[in-house]
Amino acid sequence: MFKFVKKNMRKYLGDFNLFNHLEMLFPIFLIWKWKRKFIVKFSLLQQLMKKILILQKLV
Repeated sequence: MFKFVKKNMRKYLGDFNLFNHLEMLFPIFLIWKWKRKFIVKFSLLQQLMKKILILQKLV
């Protein structure tokens, strides 16, 4: 994973949207590193979003 990022950094360095690429890679890195924790947090976040959507419909 890290070798892949390093290899592609040279391509992105000339690119003005370097930070956009990093923003895209960072969540992937988080998922890869802390899969279980991330999945648990994400499922809780999804449940929260569903509750918010239901509340919005009720209002």
